[in-house]
Amino acid sequence: MFNFKLTVGAFPKTFVAFVFLVEKDLLRNSDFVNAVIVFCVAAGAALAAISIGMITVGMLGGPASVPMILGVLVAEFLLGAGASVISKMRG
Repeated sequence: MFNFKLTVGAFPKTFVAFVFLVEKDLLRNSDFVNAVIVFCVAAGAALAAISIGMITVGMLGGPASVPMILGVLVAEFLLGAGASVISKMRG
């Protein structure tokens, strides 16, 4: 449970929340679970390639955006963690 004081700070306020729902019966469908795992791994690999490219361009003297690189790395980590959690839930 989270509590927010809406009267403190600047207006308007923005809140971000993520919900991860898995229907129990979907995990019994091995084709669906395998497809989700493959998607997470493929998306993570694509983001890894993008982050390596952005870091390489930055090291070679090109424009580099640290927030973008960090964002890509965080997204890559979350997709990898998602694939790991789903594969463990599959049992």
